[in-house]
Amino acid sequence: MELTKIVCPKCQHKNTNKIFKQVTVDHLEKILNQSLFKFKCRQCGYEALLDYSLQYQDDDKKIVIYYVTNPEELNEVMDLLEDETVICETKGYICRVVCSQEDLIEKINIFNSGRDDRIIEIIKVFFYKQIQNEFQVDAIRYKDNEIQFYYQDFKQGSIPFEDSLYEQVSKQYPNLKQDVRIDFDWAVEAIL
Repeated sequence: MELTKIVCPKCQHKNTNKIFKQVTVDHLEKILNQSLFKFKCRQCGYEALLDYSLQYQDDDKKIVIYYVTNPEELNEVMDLLEDETVICETKGYICRVVCSQEDLIEKINIFNSGRDDRIIEIIKVFFYKQIQNEFQVDAIRYKDNEIQFYYQDFKQGSIPFEDSLYEQVSKQYPNLKQDVRIDFDWAVEAIL
């Protein structure tokens, strides 16, 4: 954790805020409810979510998720992980890189449910193909044992998640490549 100076965009008051660069399951609830990223001006009460990179590590589940917020940092982390992935795999860890707080939360939810994020991303592609003509969709998320679809950050609907579909897709794609960027685009390529 480090302290950083933040000028309130509303009243220009200079605030000091905590920024977390590495977090563990001790911070899990604050990540899931996004309070870890919350800024509140001590002068006027203005509130906003801060967007900063961090590393989440769960030693029990052997997961490391890097959340990066800008393209330059993404390239740095990807270069680092070319070597780091070998180390992670040697220690039995799964390493992932995400680029939004929503993706970070989703990855944590997937791994906490005991599921493989590669299978979930493939299932999301299948659902997208089914609903793309009926709804405008700019995000599909796994949450609360549902596949939820969003347009402009508003939930448009959901489809109950079925274990039988998960098992079927797992059997259909038994040799999926481990990669650090597992997302919708990765899944589209994986099923081609």
